[in-house]
Amino acid sequence: SGAGICLLAASLAWQLSADLPGEIQRANALQGTRWYALGLHGQRLGYWHTVTQRNAEGQWVFTSEQRFALNPGDPVTLRARRVFAATAPYPLLTAHYWQDRRSWSEGTEIEKTAAGYQANLYQGRARRPSAAKRLDWSYSLAEYLSFEIWLAEAQRAPGTTHVVPTLD
Repeated sequence: SGAGICLLAASLAWQLSADLPGEIQRANALQGTRWYALGLHGQRLGYWHTVTQRNAEGQWVFTSEQRFALNPGDPVTLRARRVFAATAPYPLLTAHYWQDRRSWSEGTEIEKTAAGYQANLYQGRARRPSAAKRLDWSYSLAEYLSFEIWLAEAQRAPGTTHVVPTLD
């Protein structure tokens, strides 16, 4: 019957999702759009908007934007976009970070190449690279989500700390 087929399909889907690596389970759980209010000492300062999705190539795409003002008249916008490969070990393919203020702008773009990672640094509003640098490291979806995975593994006591690698 139709109900039996649906139940069998749901059971199979659940089993397949339980066999996925931790980083894929966590990325799946984070898919979608989220909005957060940013505040300090009870005063609202701005917002943080995040989107997690898979693109047409199956790559994992994480975008975020923060807009806030710690000082009146000095708004700050932080934008980030990280793209990870669709297949294991899910390496970082590109990352873009931009910080805009009323008086200046700076950013970093990182791209995976055959020789490793290349970073281009930007300063000013012209959006032309001010410096380029080869990076001798690797970074994966598991590293990006390591804090989220750690949180999901068990309930943590207040004050518990955990160090994770991050792009800065």
